Parts: sequence; C-alpha cells; structure tokens
Amino acid sequence: MNVGLAIESDRAVEHLVPAAVGITNALEAYFGDRQYGPDVIEIIIGLILMTGSVSERLHPVRPFAYRRFATERSRITGGIVEIHKSASWDVRPDFAVFSGQSLQGARDYLCGVLLASTAVLQEHQSEYPDFDVPGFRADFETCLRAHCGKPEA
Repeated sequence: MNVGLAIESDRAVEHLVPAAVGITNALEAYFGDRQYGPDVIEIIIGLILMTGSVSERLHPVRPFAYRRFATERSRITGGIVEIHKSASWDVRPDFAVFSGQSLQGARDYLCGVLLASTAVLQEHQSEYPDFDVPGFRADFETCLRAHCGKPEA
C-alpha cells in the first residue's frame, strides 16, 4: 500500500519541513508491504504548512476524496495520470503552533495532527467496505509512535 504526504510549505517554516519529510519517509517504509483490503491501495494526506489569507486562497483545504478510478492531467508533466483506489484529504495544522516549534516539537505536533486526521477514513467507510479501516488506523498510530514517540495534537 502506498501511504504518503503531499507537503505544501511556506518559506517561513522551511527549516521545519524536514520533520514532515521524515514522517512521510517513515509512512512509505512502514506501509510499503502492507495491505488492508482491495478497496484502497493508496492514501495521500495533503499537509498544508502555510499561513495567511493568500495561502488559504491558493492552497485551500481539499475535502476527503475517494476515487476507485480516475484520470487526471498532471500539473507537472501535462500527461494523463491514472488514479486507482485512492483516498486523499488535506490537513492544515495551526501555523502559529507549528512555526513556534523546534524540529522535534514540529515532528511530534504533526504526528498528532495526522493521526487525528485519519478519523475521516472511518466517516467514509461505506465508500470502501473492503478496506480494514480499524487495522489501518492502528498501524498508522504504531508507525507514528515509533517515529515520533507519543504524538500529541
């Protein structure tokens, strides 16, 4: 299963982005050989680490989306990309809290925010009945605890 973060960050917190990159690397390594059923094979969490009204307009928090199959044009290459059995959603952590952290504090804060965000999977369980949401969420927490210690939002 593919699990990762799509990170959008403000230049003001550039020094804290390695915390988010470390989390996405841990998620990719942990979930790479795991399966939770045929209905979801990819989970992407958009992590918006930006502040201000301009960033809210340019980088709005997108709601949960589940796609069994879709084709989209890549913004980078312009080519057509196929999306199969993918769940995605965005989170925007409190910028003031995040930006005031040390690197370790930022990592722990993000782990807590990300863990809390997985509740959206339970809310939409009817869209993918053959996906073990409780098992995935338990493993997500295990992964984050191993990487971050005790995640706190």
